[in-house]
Amino acid sequence: MCDWFHTLLFFFFFYILLIYIDIYIYHTAVFNLVIIMTVIEIPFNEWSTKRLKSGNKTATSRNKKYGRKGDVFHVENMVFEIESIEYLKLVTVTFMHYKEEGATGSQEFIDVWTGLHPKVGFIPSKKVYFHKFRRID
Repeated sequence: MCDWFHTLLFFFFFYILLIYIDIYIYHTAVFNLVIIMTVIEIPFNEWSTKRLKSGNKTATSRNKKYGRKGDVFHVENMVFEIESIEYLKLVTVTFMHYKEEGATGSQEFIDVWTGLHPKVGFIPSKKVYFHKFRRID
């Protein structure tokens, strides 16, 4: 009689412990959740704005980091959320991500970059912040 009673008692307390842990995890997830979102400004030229409107541009490469994952920005009446930011060589962006930048080919991306940076030009080894985003409005 004693063995089965102790076994039942053990499983009862074990079950209560699991419920307590589950409630604690839920409480921590719900009540201690901190969402950090900032509204930021990223300037875009006419070429980029046109591609943002058409949905062809889902990323931008910049010399500085403009935000963090989750931050939002507005371009005209559109709202975008940053999904990720990577620090990449410009040559990587040129050949691997030109479509996300809104260009139809690598050469178009190089031409646009050179037009935006006429003094420095296009330096393949230069590292840039590649901001990936999505439209949320």
